[in-house]
Amino acid sequence: MDASLLLILISGITTVSSMYDNIHYDQIRKPQVTRFVNTSEQIWTVKTSNIHSNVTCLYDNMTAINTEMIYFNRSFYINHKRIQMEMFGEFDWWSDDRRIMSSNRNSTSTSISIDTLNIGRKGGEVTRFERLVYEGSNSSCGVFQVWANPAVYPLYYDLRLRNSSISRGPQEKCLKSYIYFTKNISKDIYDSKCQKIPNQNFRILL
Repeated sequence: MDASLLLILISGITTVSSMYDNIHYDQIRKPQVTRFVNTSEQIWTVKTSNIHSNVTCLYDNMTAINTEMIYFNRSFYINHKRIQMEMFGEFDWWSDDRRIMSSNRNSTSTSISIDTLNIGRKGGEVTRFERLVYEGSNSSCGVFQVWANPAVYPLYYDLRLRNSSISRGPQEKCLKSYIYFTKNISKDIYDSKCQKIPNQNFRILL
């Protein structure tokens, strides 16, 4: 390979890597989805890059949690109908080979960041993967990659906030991370009217 071309390629990789480091990894701790979801607060999805979605006012409420799994209700509006689904999530970490994840889930390696939820309907199979790629310093804000199962590339990204932070909005670095991943292709699916929804009755989908 021509030396000048190689230099250009290396320079490009370094620039992208530096940008990613400054926006995404500018935090002391690695994202830990176990920490982010371990709360009695509603976790709201406030923005998504899934711009064709008809879902609004989406939030998760934990019902039970242990070291391996979380059970939660996912509630939302779709086409003006209120829906609630009982869900489970297996704690995992990202690997380029999804097949090896379940066999390694119980590893005690301290270098592993449990950043992924393998999600499905309660009593069913895993249908999607949700990976926490950025976690705010106080776990108030997170950016998630969302995959279908099976899939190779993420379908979209979500910006999620704990309820106690919803009025202040996301931390600056958290929002920058979301914008970085989505390239500013985004829609809002939360507004202040959504706060009334947790007190309403939902159609339960078991």
